[in-house]
Amino acid sequence: MSDKKSQKAKKITQEKKKEQSKVQPNNSQPSSNIEDLVADDTQIEITISWKKIKPIYQKKLKEQAAKLKLKGFRQGKAPLTVAEKEIGQDKMVNLVLQEILPTEYEAALKTDKYKPLTHPEFQAISVNKDNDWIIKAYFSQKPDLKVDGYKKIAKKAKKQAEKEIEKAEKEAVENNTSEKKKQKNSKTKNSKSEKSTQASPKTKEMTAAQKKDMVAQKIVATLVSELKPSVPRLLIRQSAQREMENLIQRLKDLNLDLETFLKSRQMTRDQLSYQLTHSSLNQLQVELLFQAIAEEEEFQVTQEEVSQFIAKTEDEKVKKQMTADKSYQQYLQSVLLKQKIIDSLLAL
Repeated sequence: MSDKKSQKAKKITQEKKKEQSKVQPNNSQPSSNIEDLVADDTQIEITISWKKIKPIYQKKLKEQAAKLKLKGFRQGKAPLTVAEKEIGQDKMVNLVLQEILPTEYEAALKTDKYKPLTHPEFQAISVNKDNDWIIKAYFSQKPDLKVDGYKKIAKKAKKQAEKEIEKAEKEAVENNTSEKKKQKNSKTKNSKSEKSTQASPKTKEMTAAQKKDMVAQKIVATLVSELKPSVPRLLIRQSAQREMENLIQRLKDLNLDLETFLKSRQMTRDQLSYQLTHSSLNQLQVELLFQAIAEEEEFQVTQEEVSQFIAKTEDEKVKKQMTADKSYQQYLQSVLLKQKIIDSLLAL
């Protein structure tokens, strides 16, 4: 692998870490009890009468039979019973379900007022010809997260973070003072050694923004640790799959492949998959926590607030694009809501 490709792959990893650190707890090690934080998915059984299935089955059978070229028959002229055996039961079932199942699934959701967070996964329980078909659907719903007492936890975490910052700043001052004394007492005869002494780095003080970010990270991480939001399994898996697809696309944009990236990181695909799964779990825990706090406090972001934010954009071209893009405004609304929640936590 060339050094250039290796550097590109490492850059992707560094950018990924920066993105994750903005919203998720600062946990460097995967949880050993990850299964304890995984909630069960919702499952429902969908029964479809053969009376509904039969006309669709016959239509699909005729469509497939018309394409067949079987020995002894002209194309599309084989008897349906012969064509059916050639096509195969599995293919016929899939073709029928592709047409009928989406409608039946939506009807089942409305009947019991389910609100899925994920695309469904289906399992055929019984799909025999001339009988009703039974399909099991799996999907994730938003778990119920109680945030009673979250303010007390947040206040305690805030105080702890402030103490850690104070300690870090004190150590920084002591280190800088010590370094200045060393430089003052150091007497060298040649410029080379003098340059070496002056090369000692000075510990920089944290900015107000860095302190604020550190406190927010501490509060959110503590809330997640204490309240332990559980996340449905399918939601985690589909989120991790999207993360993998996004990573592969970003690598492709840099003319890299996944194997090159894995070699640069000295890791296997299974290790990357686990890392993405754990990362998705962390991010989803924060999302569920924020949603629960927003509901508890009745926080919301109005269209007027979104418009005010866009109005502050100096670049007129970007401002125009933001004003026209409704999907971006929805995304912006969620970002502003998160910021409102973080500000409320910092104000405790």
